[in-house]
This record gives sequence, structure tokens and C-alpha cells, in this order.
Amino acid sequence: MNNFILNFAFLLLAISSFLKQKLLKQVGFLTFAIVFCFYGIAQKNSLFVFWGIIVFLINLYRLLEILRKKKSATRIDEEIIDIYNNVFPELSKEEFGLIWEKGKILKSRQGEILCKQGIVQGDIFLLLEGKVGVFRDNRKIAELTRGNFVAEKGYVKRKPASADVVAETDIEYVLWKRIDFERLKEENPQLFSKINDVLQKGYSH
Repeated sequence: MNNFILNFAFLLLAISSFLKQKLLKQVGFLTFAIVFCFYGIAQKNSLFVFWGIIVFLINLYRLLEILRKKKSATRIDEEIIDIYNNVFPELSKEEFGLIWEKGKILKSRQGEILCKQGIVQGDIFLLLEGKVGVFRDNRKIAELTRGNFVAEKGYVKRKPASADVVAETDIEYVLWKRIDFERLKEENPQLFSKINDVLQKGYSH
């Protein structure tokens, strides 16, 4: 019976290690720790019980952190509620929160080049303040302001940018690295697909 408990514990550990969903993974690790503690009690092995409790507490903390982030992800700040409503309406508030926290808010000065024609752009920008001009062969073809993506077409199609994008005023924007979306594709394919749809709708140049 004791061997069954031990084998069951390690089976849980193995299965949990392969889970991609963080919440389920932590629940699996917690269950492993509980079963391992019971095994230690059955064996009257205080060392097994001690380490089982340590593993339990560590993974309980991680689980609570995940739940806290999920809860905070459902709250959207007043200053970006229009971004959610106008740019990401297909996403739930929780999904939007997960995407938003992966981005980094940056600023650039007037005249800075965000995107160069003919260069493959791996990052994606979403304008929050100010405006940028889109220039093809030195001719201005568009002007982008709050809520517009920059370089999303190059990201989706993995092709060089078809135009220069230059800050015409001081600007503030959210930057997402390509690697952030590649990780999202592995961790949450369904959400990645939704984001891909948003980016395709946002083609601007």
C-alpha cells in the first residue's frame, strides 16, 4: 500500500511537470506534496514529512500568486479602458490583463524612428500618446495616433516593414517583444489566436 502511495505521488509529479496551464500545474504540485506527506506519515519518516510540507508551502504560495494575478487581471485601469474597448473587444478582461502585463510602456522623442522600411521588425508597438507618421519612399502615407498598432503586419507576416514609422511628437507606447508572443503561443494557444486576429485587423501599413 505504501509503495502504491509513493508511486501515485511521483506519477502526479510527472504529469504536473508536463502541464502547460500554470494553475493546473501548481494544483498538481500541491497534490503531490500532500500525497508525499501521507507517505511520510505512513512510513513514520519525519524527513519525508518535513520536505513534503516545504514543497506544499512553496507551491501554495505560487498558487496564491497565480490566483492574485488572475483577480487583478480582471480590473482595467480607467486610463486604458478605451484601449480595451476599441482595440481588444474580442478579449475577456482577464485575457486583456494577461496581454497587457506582458508589454512594456516606453517613451520616444519627436523624430525617433520606430520602424525602418525594408527591415524586419520583430516587436509590436501600440500607441498611447502622441502621433507618428508613416512614410513610404520618403512620402507620408498615413498618420497614427492612440490605439493604433505599429509594425503588426511585419510581425504577423514575418516580412520586412513596407514603410518608415517616425514619431512626429513625443510619444508613449506599449512595446511587446516577439518572444513574448512566441511564449504565449506555447502557453495559451487560444489566446494567441485571438491576439493574432486583433493584429491582422489592425494592419496600418
